[in-house]
Amino acid sequence: MKIEKIYTGSWFPRTKLHLKEFFNFLKYQSSELDLDKKKIASLHSSLKIKKVDYIGGTLDQVLVDCEGCDFEYFEDGLLVLGKKFKKIEEDLSFLENFYQKKLAEILTFIYSKGAPLPLLTMLAPVHRVRTTVIVMSQAKEAEINNLLEGLGSILPHSKVIDKNYQIYFSPQYICIVSKKSNTNECLNLIRHYFFFREYEAQMHKFLNINRYLWDNVADILKKEVIRYKELPSLRERLLDYKEKNTLIKNRISQMDNYISARQLEAESSGYLEFLNRYRADRFMKTMSIHNYIIKLWEMTDESLSSAADLINSLYQENTQKELTTLQAIFLIGTTASFLTLGAMPGAMLKFFSPGGDLIAGGEFISFDFITMVKFGFTALAISCGIYLLWDIFFKNVRKFKVISIIKGLKK
Repeated sequence: MKIEKIYTGSWFPRTKLHLKEFFNFLKYQSSELDLDKKKIASLHSSLKIKKVDYIGGTLDQVLVDCEGCDFEYFEDGLLVLGKKFKKIEEDLSFLENFYQKKLAEILTFIYSKGAPLPLLTMLAPVHRVRTTVIVMSQAKEAEINNLLEGLGSILPHSKVIDKNYQIYFSPQYICIVSKKSNTNECLNLIRHYFFFREYEAQMHKFLNINRYLWDNVADILKKEVIRYKELPSLRERLLDYKEKNTLIKNRISQMDNYISARQLEAESSGYLEFLNRYRADRFMKTMSIHNYIIKLWEMTDESLSSAADLINSLYQENTQKELTTLQAIFLIGTTASFLTLGAMPGAMLKFFSPGGDLIAGGEFISFDFITMVKFGFTALAISCGIYLLWDIFFKNVRKFKVISIIKGLKK
């Protein structure tokens, strides 16, 4: 067995604009954004760059030669990191550390401005191990099995074998055996293996986030009754979920463009049939996955809107009922006070002796203006006081009020 090179890679949606920003960082240690210049210099120095090239084409790319490894970064966000073989465990550790502690940190830093993309992973983080491609110029199947067992991997679940390439697929590793291991043809295979595995991993992450959202919304809607005091917090939760859902749905809706761009490049370069022969042509399958996921998120968006509207309508309905009750109390109290005030003039006044004999009689003619104002103000103040007391009473009592969600769903 003769191992030539080991690769790892990643993919996250980017554009040519992002590629140029990355190139400026690599070539000139600069950024158009307001970033810490000392940190830019420190991160740039950590790569120990020997050479940087910008290559134009159907998909522009940046080629970077560093001390101990090299990598290429495409305008669509595909990154392929490679290292010439020395010792398998040391090489794998080197690539992982280089990616996590250098490249990932740099990419996060220079693209730190803009849309809050971390929301995509905060909801339901999904841990996974990136794919590693081991390229060999010669190896027997038994040697490959022993190698994978030694790395703690399961044996290959699939393989493609012909006179030019023998390729073995396992969940974490892809082993390529070929005399053409150092050719651009072989590198094209490696790029597409990474692209499709990373793309599917992104879709799987979105699927898990969608499950997370559905579980949380279902927990709310499966309650037959809830307390009134929970309505505002539930409404805020649903609106927050909807905001995140919209962000992710918009992100997913952009991603099919990257499949089309990759397919166009394969067709224009004339190696689409070659990719298909070695199971690196997954354009149709990946597009089907994308279409399923985008429809799923559109359905989730509609459900979140309905759930938020339901909770909001229950909250508004019960608040309006209480407000109407308080208005009625205030109106009745105030009206009664003024009716009493208006009834006093003309009222009969009689005085009786202890024996029950009528001593004198009289009649109220009217209040003077000052007395009327004092009496009216007092009546109004009492009515306001009663209104405030009832308002406080309602606010405390409604915390324990139970509201039927089932009733709201039937409307």
